[in-house]
Amino acid sequence: AYDKLVAEVRERFKFLAYAPIITLSARTHKRVDQLHDMILEINDNYSQRIPTSKLNEVIEKAQRRHQLPTMHGQVIRIYYTTQYETRPPKIAIVMNKPKGLHFTYRRYLTNKLREAFNFMGTPLLFKAKRRGER
Repeated sequence: AYDKLVAEVRERFKFLAYAPIITLSARTHKRVDQLHDMILEINDNYSQRIPTSKLNEVIEKAQRRHQLPTMHGQVIRIYYTTQYETRPPKIAIVMNKPKGLHFTYRRYLTNKLREAFNFMGTPLLFKAKRRGER
């Protein structure tokens, strides 16, 4: 029953795939303390700043593993990535063809960053842009 309920919630709220699910009881107070701890951890994740060098290491490794697709035969290059804001974490991807960053590759990069850093419960927002673009 629990697994079925979790699957139904995940299906209905696909856009919240990064959010943890926790069950608790208001009557018996079961797992209420875990909720408090989880909220504090998610707040830390929401506020964290990842150094540019570590961010670039993860992105470069991801690119070596799975190359960016081309756009109309043109090679797409990511020059570097940097986090420009927290709460939620916002990451700029500086590249030669920002329109060439397909949503599937963006999702792939999001998953790689989630594997490398603790972003549980936190949305990751990307902005693809050209060099010198604000």
